[in-house]
Amino acid sequence: MIKRDLNLQGIGAKKTPALGIGMIGLGCIGEAHLDGILRMPYIFSNPPAKPVLVTACDLRKEKTVEVSERFGFKNCTSDWKDLLKNESIQVVYNTAPNNMHLEPCIAAAEAGKHIVCEKPLGRDSKESKAIFKAAREAKIKHICNFIFRMTPALAFAKKMLDEKKLGKIISFSATRLIDHLLDPDSPFTWRLDKKISGSGVVGDLMSHIIDLARWLCGEPVSVQAVNKVFIKKRPRVEDKTLKSTVLVEDDALAILDFKNGATGYLAASGMRAGRKAVAEIEINGELGTIYWNFEEINKLQVYFNNKDMPQLCGFNNIDISGNVFPYIDKWYYPLARLGFLDLFMHTAYNIAGAVVNDTDPATSSATFEDGYKASVICDAILKSSETGKKESISY
Repeated sequence: MIKRDLNLQGIGAKKTPALGIGMIGLGCIGEAHLDGILRMPYIFSNPPAKPVLVTACDLRKEKTVEVSERFGFKNCTSDWKDLLKNESIQVVYNTAPNNMHLEPCIAAAEAGKHIVCEKPLGRDSKESKAIFKAAREAKIKHICNFIFRMTPALAFAKKMLDEKKLGKIISFSATRLIDHLLDPDSPFTWRLDKKISGSGVVGDLMSHIIDLARWLCGEPVSVQAVNKVFIKKRPRVEDKTLKSTVLVEDDALAILDFKNGATGYLAASGMRAGRKAVAEIEINGELGTIYWNFEEINKLQVYFNNKDMPQLCGFNNIDISGNVFPYIDKWYYPLARLGFLDLFMHTAYNIAGAVVNDTDPATSSATFEDGYKASVICDAILKSSETGKKESISY
């Protein structure tokens, strides 16, 4: 072995600051966030911070211990109030079920903690408004994790739309389709319990594309919707011989009118056979069209009218890789292929940058204001389906 004595004093970049993390809720989405949090300072060339996992919290004690040990938290608890007392925690991730968003998020804001909360922000717009108000008054950094904003392809699409590359927008259409509820024997989980979730696929799936509609196309002013409950009773998790009544929708359709004159079509469902992870977005403008499909996350299809040479009109299938696209331009290896879990890493990068650099996370992520406005639209969709009438949208 050749030994080299190197004097490294004064050489290299400045020390990356630590960022204390606490997490409430340790289900699969919580673990996806943990994966992203831990990888962020190694994938990004110049990370704003190096996260430190301080406290894990979940009501399920065995799960709390297991996840805490596996991911390397310093300690764990089953009481979120204990987590908030820890002064070494700067950012709280709330990935718990929807009924556990309101009180912990407000308390975290009042304790001066910055927050990343999973969508939907609250079970309805009233809860979401209260969470947003608390965060705004506390002047903390806050992200409502609408994860599709973290895709380089859609961040690039947003840039093109902001630059008016499509001209006047004519229509926006989006679907979020899965078949996880198609089996009548699939259990009555918390997402199907209205007291816990607040709604079904509208809050769980459609909220994603509602956020994209606002982000990419602008504010909607009215909506008309049709929601269905196809399977009205499902077996209980604890005893499959007993069944619970399903009061939340498993299929939803909505038509939007936008302030800019565009129309919108949204579909979300857990009942579409063969669909495992569909999220499709299409934006049509007077000068062209943008199309993206989550199942081909590294592709973006773009069409521009070519009046001078109509023979060349057609969709360009853009490969989203390299140092010319958002997020991956900051990776140490921009030619690497992006996967779904990488999006959570982008969220970790955004909240760390906002906290360390005292910047507004709204420039890159959905905030609690966006979470509140999405909840208002979700409420209007649910009400329209009940009344059979078009409902206005106002914040």
